[in-house]
Amino acid sequence: MGWKRVRAGFVALVALATMSAGAVTAAPAEAASTFTGVSKPTMSGTRTVGKTLTAKRDKATTPKAQRVSYQWLRNGSKISGAKSSTYKLRSADQGKKISVKVCYAKAKYTTRCVTSGRTAKIAAAAVSSSCTIKGNISSSGEKIYHVKGQRFYNVTQIDLTKGERWFCSESAARKAGWRKSKV
Repeated sequence: MGWKRVRAGFVALVALATMSAGAVTAAPAEAASTFTGVSKPTMSGTRTVGKTLTAKRDKATTPKAQRVSYQWLRNGSKISGAKSSTYKLRSADQGKKISVKVCYAKAKYTTRCVTSGRTAKIAAAAVSSSCTIKGNISSSGEKIYHVKGQRFYNVTQIDLTKGERWFCSESAARKAGWRKSKV
């Protein structure tokens, strides 16, 4: 007898729930707001290996973003570790086109990301023809300069992105903390 009462009560509850299901409506989830007044970022700086590009973002967004993030791109692909408003061009960028993606974020707002246009192809580092002394950094981190006529002068390559440089005189190289190659 107890079983029938429990079953009857359960059936009544199911029937009641079914009848009132049509009258019950769920409140829609609150939609996130969106940023307005967001324009593409621009870049300034010399488009040459060893030089620095600076992203200029839109500061007139509505509302004001709580967080702004940057991601630099090489031919449209992310550059590992390049996440600040400035980017120093590397030898890997030579011949490639660079752009920057800027994202604006704020609580209860949909994050908004915009990407700049791409630069022209990045040029190789400029070399001064009047300065012929090569300031090279060895694999152990030692700063060594090479002058014409020395054994390794012709095979020594200068990479400005690694801090290597050209000097116009041996005294300028020594003053900057470099030593002459022994061979």
